[in-house]
Amino acid sequence: MFLDDDDPLEDPEENLIEDGLGHDDDEDDEDQDADGSAQGQRRSRPYATCPIRLMEFFEHCVSESRQRDSHGLPSLYRNSTFWFSKPAAFALKKADVSPEQIYDCDMFLWDPLAFVPGITCPNSGCTSRLWHHSHVRSPRRVVDFDRTFWIIGYRYRCPTCSSPNQVTFRRWDPRILAALPRTLSAEFPARLRYRSGISTRVFTFMRACFPQANTAGREDEKSILLV
Repeated sequence: MFLDDDDPLEDPEENLIEDGLGHDDDEDDEDQDADGSAQGQRRSRPYATCPIRLMEFFEHCVSESRQRDSHGLPSLYRNSTFWFSKPAAFALKKADVSPEQIYDCDMFLWDPLAFVPGITCPNSGCTSRLWHHSHVRSPRRVVDFDRTFWIIGYRYRCPTCSSPNQVTFRRWDPRILAALPRTLSAEFPARLRYRSGISTRVFTFMRACFPQANTAGREDEKSILLV
């Protein structure tokens, strides 16, 4: 329902947290993922195109998140929230309100490097700190119980490993999440797969529906994500 059944399963950790719906989120063809493979190599068919109204709101949120204070925090984080939300229709109080203005489209901004500037490169033996590389070019869709929300993310680059080609890491790379303070990593609201994802709430509920998943470990977690 949520995921592509014909996508191959590879490394368990990698497939729980992957790329998703929309255009390719890789910025440069010569970039490489941390495992050394060319980005886009595994994609068997093109992504679906995001609706125009969604992309317009996404670009607005990305533009706003570029405005940072002296500590590197966007205004959203300074206001103690991770979420961009559309205003309520009643609050607009306009006779000419368009469907696009009230389209339910919540965006979650995930940029942990803004909170923890000292994240080190996950590659073995490398101690360099990661840098911002770029934001992704389209949001990631996540299905919740009663809504769909979208994730805005960034790619991080290691200045030492990026020779001769750029080596970048997804902002939800399991190794990056593991390096964060537990209270921060717990804010990430989704379990992601190759092209889509489900919210942590839905994943927890589905896991409770399959008792064997509570004891069998990672393999059954992958099976839940393929339902």
